[in-house]
Amino acid sequence: MSLLSVVVAGAWAQGPDSLETAFGRRLEAGKGRFDSAVAGARTVSLEGGWPVAGGGGERGVPLEDFRRVLEAVGAELNPILTKPELAGMRAYVQRGLAGMEVETRNTSWGPCVRERDARKVFESINQMFNRLQKLDKLKIDLAVITEPPEAKVQIVALGGGIPTITTSNATITNLYRGIYTYRVEKAGYRMVEGPVNLVDERGTKLNCRLAGLADAGGSAHCRLQE
Repeated sequence: MSLLSVVVAGAWAQGPDSLETAFGRRLEAGKGRFDSAVAGARTVSLEGGWPVAGGGGERGVPLEDFRRVLEAVGAELNPILTKPELAGMRAYVQRGLAGMEVETRNTSWGPCVRERDARKVFESINQMFNRLQKLDKLKIDLAVITEPPEAKVQIVALGGGIPTITTSNATITNLYRGIYTYRVEKAGYRMVEGPVNLVDERGTKLNCRLAGLADAGGSAHCRLQE
């Protein structure tokens, strides 16, 4: 069952204005605006633009049309992603839009983006929307299990946010999906830290094995498991 179908059915809603429902509506509206902007993006012949093998030139997308597509995504999602609870989801969306810098050329149509580069960006954003729409729920209960137990565990959204701090073994309830960083510390053991993606990766258990400071060959790591 997809995120949107659950939202429509009201299965997550604690009430008509629950954050899960609001996010689902924003996601649906954002995908609609994105699709419309992509459909409306013009392609033009780049006379004197980028050369291709065999001579001639390529087609491009006017920079204003390219920007209009990206702005369509932010217009719907940015307002809801300012919620502190969605800091991890904000990090996920921002990562999905990262690396979207493209080369532009001045043409008779004005600044343009190479069409094939623009289409790659549009497809990447489309895949991000598809992954989010397929989520069966927006919140999970994340179990943090360490060997040995009684370790201090901190989970915080990638890029910053309000950290959740607990002592293992424990379960962090109602954690919104997104990208987080974890830090696991225990006296006499090496600290373990790293990212965890709660959208693309499956699993609700963060299992961590600690290595003692005196254990030169010990391996300390955490893995997200089902």
